[in-house]
Amino acid sequence: MSRKLFAFCSLFILLFSCRQKETAHIAPQQMQQILFDIHLAESYSTALHSDSTKRNTERNLDSLAVFYRSVFQHHNITQQQFEESLDWYKQNPEDLDSIYARLIPEMGKLEAKYD
Repeated sequence: MSRKLFAFCSLFILLFSCRQKETAHIAPQQMQQILFDIHLAESYSTALHSDSTKRNTERNLDSLAVFYRSVFQHHNITQQQFEESLDWYKQNPEDLDSIYARLIPEMGKLEAKYD
């Protein structure tokens, strides 16, 4: 009986020690606000290279890096926290979809306001 109990306990410990630790991720509401600001930063960095004669999609990477740091600082997170959370949301696409379902109308309102 003790051998079976030992084997069971050993298996139980082994399973839980090998179990992958789930990383904490940024809450959906905060992630939505961060992504909103990230998309604005992307737009601003594109506008810096803007040529009025053609539509330019090239981003100014120097200014984009400054904008990203500003967004992370504003939201009191690190780039690593953002990237780890984004990876988590990529593994949970239904959660990311619900964030973008709320984010896209907000971006549309802002675009309509400035068009």
